[in-house]
Amino acid sequence: MAKRKAEAAIVGVATDFVHGAGSPDPLDMAARVALDACRDAGIPLRRVDGLFSGLQTEFLSTLAIGEYLGLRPTFSDNNRPGGSSFPAHSQQAAMALQAGLCNVALIVYASNQRTAMGKLQTAVASNWSATEAPYAARFPVTSYALAAARSHA
Repeated sequence: MAKRKAEAAIVGVATDFVHGAGSPDPLDMAARVALDACRDAGIPLRRVDGLFSGLQTEFLSTLAIGEYLGLRPTFSDNNRPGGSSFPAHSQQAAMALQAGLCNVALIVYASNQRTAMGKLQTAVASNWSATEAPYAARFPVTSYALAAARSHA
């Protein structure tokens, strides 16, 4: 039987803020673990062209994280099926890599719910991030407009 060539592999991982995360902004936390995972993989962040996330504080997580990190992913997934988000993101990333929709996929999550908010929060009820709040963005229309404008830039 011929060996099958791997078309997708996990090559870098990072975790942080597990014990008493304090109250850093989730985007700051996501950026830190994203950079650490890329460093662990030996891949520069700028090579990431597939982005997968589901932050509770951002309605369109991949748009917010991409903008925050200066990434322009060719493929992203903001799916949030609850506690199975990360296996779902792993599966979607593997399929996107196999299909050639991206070459380097980053799956990232960050939350400060335990220490900053004190209770469970969902993205539907969340406030806009500090970077969007000054513009009084309308939920969710503004985010879709930003995504559409970005795709034509």
